[in-house]
Amino acid sequence: MAQRTLLYIMALLLSATSLYGQQPSDFLAAARSGNPVAQYNAAICYERGMGTAPNATRSAHFMRLAAENGLPEAQQYLARKLATSLPQLATYWANQATTPNTPAFTVYEGYDNGCYYGQLRGGTRDGYGAYLWDTGVCYVGEWENDERHGMGRTECADQTHYGRYINHATGFGVTIVSDTLRLHLAHCPAGVCYVGNYSGGLPDGLGTIYNSAGEVVYFGPFEAGRPTNTYPSTEHYSAYRWVREQLPSGDTYEGETVGGLREGFGIYRWSTGAVWFGFWQGGTRSGEGLFIDTDGQMVAGLWSDDEYRE
Repeated sequence: MAQRTLLYIMALLLSATSLYGQQPSDFLAAARSGNPVAQYNAAICYERGMGTAPNATRSAHFMRLAAENGLPEAQQYLARKLATSLPQLATYWANQATTPNTPAFTVYEGYDNGCYYGQLRGGTRDGYGAYLWDTGVCYVGEWENDERHGMGRTECADQTHYGRYINHATGFGVTIVSDTLRLHLAHCPAGVCYVGNYSGGLPDGLGTIYNSAGEVVYFGPFEAGRPTNTYPSTEHYSAYRWVREQLPSGDTYEGETVGGLREGFGIYRWSTGAVWFGFWQGGTRSGEGLFIDTDGQMVAGLWSDDEYRE
């Protein structure tokens, strides 16, 4: 106990001064014993590469622990960092830093590799929720029995996937790649967007590959993440295009079109920060989709003529 107290006092003294010349090892013993100040300082050292190579995962891990252990500086840091990507978690941490006030229908739970904020049923993640891994990967959408199940979105550094999940991406979905120099989407050079069927997290079944100009470069079967017909090959699917539209209202649409009308799978983002993704027909939302409001509230179901039906 005396050792833990001494480590805690040392961490407080260090945090009151500049971290210049410090490194993560100066704080790790106290951080691993549960000291939130040491956890915060270790996170800053890892983030800035002080005395070590920058390590975003370890920085996120210790910052999250500091926030979970009640340090307002860490909670405010996470509220700012997550304001755009995960507004529901950002709001949670902002509330914790001022007046703790978790909405009754949601809970926060920390895990070894990340954290969850959303609905629970019978002690398991079930309903709507967001999971943020310490690696920076995040999932927002439906859950069932502690697994991703239903409509959802997974974002990581170089790609985003939208669609149906049964633990992994399974059924119809879309993957958009941001770093095509390092990553060949579905083993298809020049492909920046895949639209089609998935199994076990990989393209499997019929799918379409679009290039950076929004043109179809392949339409055909995939198996275990690879095209099984000659690539490139568009067959008779070239009328489809993948577009990115900026509307006068400030809203944006990214998705498939035919003859200038939204048709197929698309993502609509309001200027307020709300987002909807799912199926379109004849220019309107028609089919399965997921709406995520600016505060993180979600609704999944069927739309018809731009209206939610069930």
